Amino acid sequence: MTNYILAVLSLVFSFPVFSQYVNHPKPYHKVVKRVERDLHRLEKSQRKFQKSENEAAENPRKNAANGIGLQPEFSTPDGYWKQEWISTMNPILGRPTPEVLLDEINAQQSKTLSRRSMPGTSKTTWVSRGPNNVGGRCRTIAYDPTVSTGKKVWAGAVTGGLWYNNDITNASSTWQFASGLWSNLAVTCIAFDPNAPGTMYVGTGEGWGSTPSTSRGLGVFKSVDSGKTFTQLTATKTFYYVNDIIVRNEAGKSVVYCATDLQYFSGAWHGTSSVGLMRSTNGGVTFSNVMPTIPSSSNVYVVADIELGADNRIWVGTRQNYLQTATDKGGGRIMYSDNGTTFTVAYSHTNQAGRVKVACAPSSAYTLYAVFEASGKVDTLIRTHNKGKTWISVSKPKDADSGIPGTDPSRGQAWYDLSLAVSPLDTTVVMAGFVDVFQTQNKGLAWLQVGKWSNNSGLANLSCAYVHADIHTFTFKPGSTECLIGTDGGIFYAPDVMDNMSNQAVIYEANNGFTVTQMYWGDISQTKGKDLMLAGAQDNGTNQLATSGLCNENMISGGDGGYCFISQTNDNKQIVSYVYNQFYSTTNNWTANAKIIDDATTGKFINPAVWDDLNGYLFTGKSKVTIYRNKLGTSATLATTVTVNGTAANGAPSAFCSSISSAGKTQLYVGTDVGKLYVTTDAVASAPTWKDITGSTGSAIPAGNISCIHRLRLSDTLFVTISNYGSTANILMSVDAGVTWTSRDGNIADMPIWAILVNPNKMGEAVIATELGVYGTSDIFASSVVWTPYNEGMGAVKTATLRYRASDQTIMAVTHGRGVFTSDAWSKASPIANFGVSKDTVCSNQTVVFKDSTKNVPTSWKWSFKPNVGVVFKFGTDSTKQNPIVQFTKGGTYSVTLNVSNSVGDDVMTKTNRIVVIDTIPVSLNLSTLPGILCRNDTFSLVSGLNSAASGLQMTYSWVKNSVAISSTNANIYGVTPVNGDTYKVSVSTKTACVIPNPASSNLVTIKTYGVKTISVSCNLDTLKANNVGTGTYTWFNNGVMVGTGRLLKATKVGNYRCVYTENGCNSDSSAILILKSVNDRNIVVNQFLVVYPNPAKDFLNVTVSELGKLFMYDVNGRCIREWQLNEKGLHQLLLNGIPTGQVIVKFISVNGLEYNTLPILIE
Repeated sequence: MTNYILAVLSLVFSFPVFSQYVNHPKPYHKVVKRVERDLHRLEKSQRKFQKSENEAAENPRKNAANGIGLQPEFSTPDGYWKQEWISTMNPILGRPTPEVLLDEINAQQSKTLSRRSMPGTSKTTWVSRGPNNVGGRCRTIAYDPTVSTGKKVWAGAVTGGLWYNNDITNASSTWQFASGLWSNLAVTCIAFDPNAPGTMYVGTGEGWGSTPSTSRGLGVFKSVDSGKTFTQLTATKTFYYVNDIIVRNEAGKSVVYCATDLQYFSGAWHGTSSVGLMRSTNGGVTFSNVMPTIPSSSNVYVVADIELGADNRIWVGTRQNYLQTATDKGGGRIMYSDNGTTFTVAYSHTNQAGRVKVACAPSSAYTLYAVFEASGKVDTLIRTHNKGKTWISVSKPKDADSGIPGTDPSRGQAWYDLSLAVSPLDTTVVMAGFVDVFQTQNKGLAWLQVGKWSNNSGLANLSCAYVHADIHTFTFKPGSTECLIGTDGGIFYAPDVMDNMSNQAVIYEANNGFTVTQMYWGDISQTKGKDLMLAGAQDNGTNQLATSGLCNENMISGGDGGYCFISQTNDNKQIVSYVYNQFYSTTNNWTANAKIIDDATTGKFINPAVWDDLNGYLFTGKSKVTIYRNKLGTSATLATTVTVNGTAANGAPSAFCSSISSAGKTQLYVGTDVGKLYVTTDAVASAPTWKDITGSTGSAIPAGNISCIHRLRLSDTLFVTISNYGSTANILMSVDAGVTWTSRDGNIADMPIWAILVNPNKMGEAVIATELGVYGTSDIFASSVVWTPYNEGMGAVKTATLRYRASDQTIMAVTHGRGVFTSDAWSKASPIANFGVSKDTVCSNQTVVFKDSTKNVPTSWKWSFKPNVGVVFKFGTDSTKQNPIVQFTKGGTYSVTLNVSNSVGDDVMTKTNRIVVIDTIPVSLNLSTLPGILCRNDTFSLVSGLNSAASGLQMTYSWVKNSVAISSTNANIYGVTPVNGDTYKVSVSTKTACVIPNPASSNLVTIKTYGVKTISVSCNLDTLKANNVGTGTYTWFNNGVMVGTGRLLKATKVGNYRCVYTENGCNSDSSAILILKSVNDRNIVVNQFLVVYPNPAKDFLNVTVSELGKLFMYDVNGRCIREWQLNEKGLHQLLLNGIPTGQVIVKFISVNGLEYNTLPILIE
């Protein structure tokens, strides 16, 4: 691969063009025009340093066998670098801003998804489809010292991350991807700790030039467990470009050295704060810069290479520091240090050339070789056999390729591909790499070409092995002549470099599974289940992938592969492209082919196109607002130019979409690189009519590069993606055929979006191709769209486009760094969680049945509750059962979550505050009589009592007497006349929830009364006597005051005496009154005059008198509260309504003036 050379970065920095757009914002089409002009100036500067390259990219292993022989013409991938710059630049700044991706890259590492049937989840991982045997750019390879067999190796890909192979000697052994954030990093160097072989350091960021989005790294990563896990060294976060790393044993202590570079891209210098040679004595916790400054300057030397001599001496080769404005920029030096902190110049190139590569002989501390780059060319090779005291010139290899100058085996790109290594066993054997591979076995006196990148003119007659062009590294197995070679096409394996390599093919491709190819575009067959895809790759041609699983490529054409298509109705009809407007077609799967568009001067470097399979027309971008059109089977000379719009300011075509109009004709959409969108409903008409559907101000597509156009089915719903950083919107939708547009960005990070695909079978589901892999959403129509990365199995690698096969819902993802991936996730049904409940409001300790109603056959369930206290699974169920039964022992509001999964994916549903649990209120009811002992003829009360927990509830009472309901609804019943054997029971009920039991019943009360006996009294002079009626208590009263007990009473005072008999708590009616008018007198008058009962009394009072008179009732304070006129002798029933409760005294005054008091009576 050829990229923008660093030798002109000083010129880049001297052009102030990229700051002008901030201070003087212009219409976007003018920004594009000016940036194109400025980049063209830089390209011209570049060509002062290097000759053009002729990439006649015929692949000797494939094309010769297939007889395809498509010969691309001159190109340089710098064309894509420029194209990507313009298509991703911030419209305001006039440059790309990939530095904004760093936070999003880190954020992706914490996300693991398994939900839904989306591609790229932990259950529906992307499947790598290759190409399995075409690698990408590899700058570093290292043998793992912890594996005693010496067969395990590690390798870094510039846009494909970190990989390892457990047995590099076995062609069937596959490379394994080191998961994590490696997928998006440019890995440039690997080093192991000699004192702790399980500790390894990996440097990132390519200082030799790359695309503006992929070059910058994230510093140095360290593993202490032989590469199982890695941690970013915090102190290296500003080490954006790490050219090399070594770990040196210094008196038993491991000291790390990092060669850090700087680079200009995205309108600024990056890495300036840490450029030099950074040294750490504490395992990378802290670093110090030990590189000296360039003479007469404050800028340090930039280290291109670090090597350790056999005696542990540090050797470094420098390259130019482009911050330096003086003539001497510090390049072309070989320096050494024995203490690691002070460096001595051992050799200085006469004109302070550029990059220097040093090779130390592992078997001799005295022998070193070095190669110098100057002005982009291989300038000088030297060697020393006395540790650098003197140096001897070495001849330069001469490439047999007639397109490579005899004086420069790098073809003007020594800044990019420059490699040198000495055999561990022989100081005279050296491997050198430029475009091709060379070997000397006599100290460089003569060179043999032992690898060729092509079979083109001059190379076809060589008998050596094929090795992909552009050699970046040689790594010898320690103590062996086994060697690994890192190239732009991946990794090659030489079992023995002494095995007559110039005369036989004994270097083997070792890219099995090393899928780090940088793809531009691809397509997939529309035949259900068929394994047929095309993919155009950077510097690796257009590949046909035609087997299941991880495919080996079948190269259709070489060089750079661009847009390519497979007919939707006939798999044998295909189209591939080289750069610009060079398109080839076949109708018989490449048995024969023809050019369908042939114009190497128009269009973009990787030129957008679309194949209208309805009528067989190919449409490609030509120039500002014009396109090419030609029909399959028609000579390229008959291709016609169609003008889309007459105003050049409306931009060049950047994206196409072919569909079918309502009239059944070809409906073609054309998007431009300044954000304009046009449509015609008859693209094959002689003069199609075009309509501008960019939208009106306020609801239009923003200025920027339209990278994709997608029409949902054949509806008026359109989607457009924009690939610019800093765009006001990168994903847009129109539901009215382009009249108005709305942003669908949602939470997507600020980054280029390259393509969009909306699931035609599941409303709202969509995936997008981004600078950091594939993102997806379950509802692109939502008011706030949520995008999530779906990169399991792929990594966060730039995804150039997405293709779709409707017949089996297969998605094809074409990446710029990891090859091709597919997914059938959309054809599968992941679960959609849902559930119901038997009751949503329950009492504590009751149970609820949870009923799973998930769609798409879940196979596992996990229930959880919040809060989770008081949740008990019952009847043998648990949280993993499909339909658990749950008891809630505590009151509260519970949220319920159900996680479900099957082999495809999983889903979760949470119903917030779904279950309301009310604490249970226990009820107990007691029934008793008052008084507790019932006397015959007395009245009593039935009194009910609730427990304290239920005392505040509103209750309804229901009474039953002798099993028959009675009308009372009160809590108590008063004034009941007791009847032996009567039964009473009361129950309560309430409308309050969770009262248990409800209704609640009291105990059964059975009435038992005790008889009241009548007593008579007599006197013998002053001795009073009651007749014997039982064993109870006899109590005597004089004028209502108790004066004694017992059957006999010796009266000591005159007055009205009476006696009351008490047995079993029942009092007899008062006896007759004995009126003693004298004491010790034989004439005593006895008169049973007043009888009062019951006592206590409630509703009435029975009074029996033997004389007429008036009855008075007094309260305890002596106040008369009621009086009755008794005009008849005998029994009177006096009503007590209105008389307050409490004790009263009854007094009777006869018409004769006699007064009689009773005992106190209790009113209830």
